[in-house]
Amino acid sequence: MSGDEDDVHMFLRPSTPRFLLGVAVLLALGVCLLYIAVFTAPILGLRLFLGALGVGSLIVTVRMWAARNLELELTRDVLREAGGGRELARVVSVVKVDRGPFAFKPPNGFLLRLEEKGSRVWVPGLWWRLGRWVGVGGVVNAGQSRAMAELISDFAEAARKERDET
Repeated sequence: MSGDEDDVHMFLRPSTPRFLLGVAVLLALGVCLLYIAVFTAPILGLRLFLGALGVGSLIVTVRMWAARNLELELTRDVLREAGGGRELARVVSVVKVDRGPFAFKPPNGFLLRLEEKGSRVWVPGLWWRLGRWVGVGGVVNAGQSRAMAELISDFAEAARKERDET
């Protein structure tokens, strides 16, 4: 791979205000659910259910907080976590980039449909991958996300044309 292909063309970082709001809402939800489970739920089954939801919400809060410094970077070949981290998608395998209002995508984000399946991964507030779909967004800036989606679309189209010519 040449140096030009490995150059980072764009970064996507969590927006600090959106990130803090997301963490605060998840934390408040977890605390409220646990409070209701312990002090006000009338039957044991409901207490257990609300307690499990509360603990789950707190676990997601911790996972989101742990991902606070993650950034996504786009090269001509791959979308990945910054610093050579996990690979979200190879650009050549992108079939479609969907940013429409009715797409099953994260808020302020976009959805990539890929040719091949990948493992299931979820980084709360930033990205997820489920089979052939990769969702990017959540607590990111909408303008940066839109620009990255357009750049991925352009790179994928160029990669398909190059692949078809060979």
